[in-house]
Amino acid sequence: MRIRLGSVLFLLFLAGNVLAQQVGSLRIGIVTDGPHPFSDLARRYIQEEITSLLDGEYEVEFPARMQVTCDWSANGVRKAIMTQMVDPECDIVIASGPVASYIGATLEMYPKLLIAPFVFNPNLPAIPYSEGTSGKENLTYMTVPGLWQEDLQVFHGITPFTKLAVLAPETMTEEIPQCGENFRAVALQHGIELTAIPVGSDPNSVLEQIGPDIEAVYIGSLLPLDDEDTRWLIQKLIERDLPTFSLLGWFDVQRGVLAGRTTDEFLVQRARRVALDIMRVMNGEKAEDLPVITSSSSKLVINKTTMRKLGVSPAWDIIAAAEMIVTEKESIERKLSLADAMREAVEVNPDLLAERLAVESGKQDVRLAWSNWLPSVDLSATGAFIDEDRAEASMGQAAERTFSGEGQVNQLLFSEPAMANVSIQKKLQAQREYHLKQVKLDIALDAAEAYLTLLQTKAMERISRENLRVSRENLELARVREAIGSASASEVYRWEAEIASNTIDAINANSRRNLAEMQLNRVLRRPTEEAFETLEKDINDTMLIEANSRVLKYFDDPLSFKLLRSYLVEAGLANSPEIAQLDQAIAAQKRQLRSTKFSHFAPTVGVMLSVENVFDRSGAGTGSSASGESFGSIMYGLNEVRVVNGLTPVMMSSFPEADDVNMTIGINVSLPLFEGGAKFARRQQASVEVSKLEMQRRSLADKLEQNIRSTLHTVGASYASIRLSRQAAEAADKSYAVVSDYYAQGMVGIIELLDAQNMALQADLAAANALYQFLLDFMNMQRALGQFEIFEEPDDIDAAYNDMDAFIENTKASLGVH
Repeated sequence: MRIRLGSVLFLLFLAGNVLAQQVGSLRIGIVTDGPHPFSDLARRYIQEEITSLLDGEYEVEFPARMQVTCDWSANGVRKAIMTQMVDPECDIVIASGPVASYIGATLEMYPKLLIAPFVFNPNLPAIPYSEGTSGKENLTYMTVPGLWQEDLQVFHGITPFTKLAVLAPETMTEEIPQCGENFRAVALQHGIELTAIPVGSDPNSVLEQIGPDIEAVYIGSLLPLDDEDTRWLIQKLIERDLPTFSLLGWFDVQRGVLAGRTTDEFLVQRARRVALDIMRVMNGEKAEDLPVITSSSSKLVINKTTMRKLGVSPAWDIIAAAEMIVTEKESIERKLSLADAMREAVEVNPDLLAERLAVESGKQDVRLAWSNWLPSVDLSATGAFIDEDRAEASMGQAAERTFSGEGQVNQLLFSEPAMANVSIQKKLQAQREYHLKQVKLDIALDAAEAYLTLLQTKAMERISRENLRVSRENLELARVREAIGSASASEVYRWEAEIASNTIDAINANSRRNLAEMQLNRVLRRPTEEAFETLEKDINDTMLIEANSRVLKYFDDPLSFKLLRSYLVEAGLANSPEIAQLDQAIAAQKRQLRSTKFSHFAPTVGVMLSVENVFDRSGAGTGSSASGESFGSIMYGLNEVRVVNGLTPVMMSSFPEADDVNMTIGINVSLPLFEGGAKFARRQQASVEVSKLEMQRRSLADKLEQNIRSTLHTVGASYASIRLSRQAAEAADKSYAVVSDYYAQGMVGIIELLDAQNMALQADLAAANALYQFLLDFMNMQRALGQFEIFEEPDDIDAAYNDMDAFIENTKASLGVH
């Protein structure tokens, strides 16, 4: 919302006045204080606005000899103005610059029209003033009452001080000593001691005059210094930790001054007012009757770089009302786009990391299921020690010390439960992987919502600040109206109350933006207040919308939208990780049911191989020995002779002996015939579980279909509202511009202006909300469809869009629709 005072005043003037007949050319002279970018810019804007406004009615000329740049001296400026005032070829004189405007506004007589657009202190006794006009024939000027006082209050609010230096061109301090006295009196009312310091062409001289007791510097004007010296002086003031505030506002703030209230539109507005005053005089109005009090496009501008260097920390209400500019690039390396935020979230989120570990763990369940089908090998070793007498009594069958080893191999040949377990574990693992995808989509949506909410809050903050700026402009208009007697002090108080309310709104908007930044950092597992910049910065950044234009084109007519819904419902159900999880669970349960059926007649078959080897026998029981005199038996070798109880020796046959290696091969077939009814119970339970899961899938599919269709309708509505809300915002802004100009002219009251401003504010907020609500809805639609395009390959995305286009176009063709 901007006040377009000049253009609307002109239109209103055309409606009520008949333009004079073209009288030939207008030769206009412009006198500036001295060489400086500000002087050159002011002259250029004045020439452009006059030419633009009067073109077609007058042949406007700016003869080179009448475009005079003086030497910053009062005598030089006065001489240049007087020369043009008596020059018969010069029709109008414009005294541009604070020195020229003051001298031009304090002449004795005006043989021709003189306009002084930069009278910064209207309270000086030499400045003619009569009921809001100059009251002096052929003279008009422009001034803003209370400008210095308001600057002082704002400056003191940013950083407190008691001793202030005011820098002004030495021509002004010498020519207008009352100006310094006026400033000093105002400062004393706020408990501030003021020191006036003249500014010449030497920046070192200015710096030397700023004593060590000075706590802050108000820059009335550094115009006598060139641009390089101006920047040098400002940096030296920063190095001395001196806060600065500029009367010229943005013009000096972008050079390093801490703060100011005059915006970058200041010169354009003054130039346009000059052109309008010329037009009004040329159409019969008297210069001495034109209003001299005007409003300035004021908005607090703070140099964030300087603020950081000085360690200044203004209060929240000041920060909320200010526009921050950065003159030195801050080292914020972290930059985020929407896609960056979503990708980063799925990489660092602990819930997703836990799900990934669950998937890794599930892989081992599959390996465990397969392990039943691989051979199992067991190795064992045994060392046995028995009593010596027992070993001797074993007749060689048990040695006192025996060391042996055994190896056993088991191989499953057939088992229905083992076969079923492998299949079931595979399906359960697939279910885990689909659940991982579901969690990934949910986390990506959380990141997208956090990012877009941040953009939304930034837009709300910007609009709130802009509304506060407009209220401040309207406060200045109210003060102008009060000064010229067209309004009472109550209007000023009403706007002051409105500004307080708007400031609260701006502070709250700033708080919401900070909270949104912290929320995004939390989602991304970053330090809560870590600084970053968003790449999509502005409400008008439509990159996110344009990226999805292939699907949005089908929202424009009912048939295309209906076919789009049908296609996307099928695609969404096919992509849904929730549906896929249930499908895998159903498949696993069906396999379990089949296994329970087979368990009635399918045996388990396995084979076993065992090999045992005795590595060592030693001690008693391993060689020949007498078993006792009572028996008198002697056993020796193979086919030994045994003498028993003194009888005739008998030749005995040898006993067969096994070697130290024993091998066993076996096969096992088992079939549990009856388990007390457990088999039938497991079979019935598996059947019921299958039916339950199938019903859950059917219910979930219905819900997902409804969700997809609902999100599509929501996206369609929010997409349409973007254009309509923008149209409403543009219309509301135009309405406000007209009403604000009427208010400036006293044609409407404060209630009408407040209504128009509030309507424009609400329309701007609605336009911002419409855009970001659409983007949020679109992200929810993609989540309902089971995929985010940023995670897909471009070729896959293109193929999917081609399939969608083909489906819709072919269906239309089958219906005979083109």
